[in-house]
Amino acid sequence: MSAVIDLAGEREARVAEPGGFEDVPAIMSPGQLAEVLDVSVRTLERWRVDGEGPAFQHPKLPNRFYRYFRRDVIAWLENKEPGAGTPGETDN
Repeated sequence: MSAVIDLAGEREARVAEPGGFEDVPAIMSPGQLAEVLDVSVRTLERWRVDGEGPAFQHPKLPNRFYRYFRRDVIAWLENKEPGAGTPGETDN
């Protein structure tokens, strides 16, 4: 299955996706991604600052909201080191 995203006339991006992500939106707000990964929005903020989380977009639009693309989240999940923890885990 491929996802096609066309952003403001930019070329199309075709990404092969593993199964199980069909119900995940192609473009997500931090709140949506936090729900998908079972983490808090604050955790996503920390990951952004620390450069640890999935790639994000910060459009130069009036609302300036961060957005996450499903393809970037999948790539991040696939590239996480084994034993590095999973989304939703907390440090004790």
